[in-house]
Amino acid sequence: MNTLSTTEATDVASATKSEAIRGVRAAIPVMLGFVSFALVLGGASHAEGAGRV
Repeated sequence: MNTLSTTEATDVASATKSEAIRGVRAAIPVMLGFVSFALVLGGASHAEGAGRV
């Protein structure tokens, strides 16, 4: 049977959390690009008379 000690389980949880934070930080520039693109397209569609979805 494979069991983890308390310190090993804490190390695994800590590594998983740091990887998740690293992924969020890496994705922020892409998310900002999506938001700006969505605002431009939303403004253009509003100018053409499109209603809210």
